[in-house]
Amino acid sequence: MSQFVYETPLDIAIAFNTRNDIAEFLSFLIDKNRELVDANRSDQEFLPPIVFNIKGRAFNIDYNFIIDTVAIWLGEDTIFDDFRMNESQNESSLRNAFFLIVGIFEQYFGVVFMNNPRVDLARYKNRQIIDVSPRFYNMIIMKNGSNFRRYSAVGFSASAVKKLVSSDEYAILMTNSSNPSFELAAFGVANCQRLVNEITRSIPNVTA
Repeated sequence: MSQFVYETPLDIAIAFNTRNDIAEFLSFLIDKNRELVDANRSDQEFLPPIVFNIKGRAFNIDYNFIIDTVAIWLGEDTIFDDFRMNESQNESSLRNAFFLIVGIFEQYFGVVFMNNPRVDLARYKNRQIIDVSPRFYNMIIMKNGSNFRRYSAVGFSASAVKKLVSSDEYAILMTNSSNPSFELAAFGVANCQRLVNEITRSIPNVTA
């Protein structure tokens, strides 16, 4: 990647100008996830910010972990403020998130798969107009033993990632994101809230 200068959120596109830039970032992301896993080896109930979805053949990566890693990778702290999700989420940061995840990662490079362009009309027999709202993450809750963690999960295609990183890096990613004890406890906002109500305590985000 050439020298990066960040002035506005739209400049993030310059950081991901080519597939080589995407590959470089993914390698950095894999390494940051490895560091977290290594630092928590003694915790049998640890949940990393990247978990592999076997059924979907995708890596569910917490959105804030992506943003934190992008900011470190580029050495630009302003990216935290412009892109990170928090309690005071505003329209500008949401727009920035859609631009990065949907516009660049999904629609342009095809490494993320979040929005299905096909709609099964049979499910909406009595509807003449169907609104399909795009999204840049799925709310999920993962469980490992007694440990629950909430993810704003961005689905990275396993096949796309495999083509962009080395075989060693891919093997490391699979090892650190796959564990028989990892369990999908809830998917979607409604189901996640239902689970929170059932266990009668808040569930922290996997990325502090």
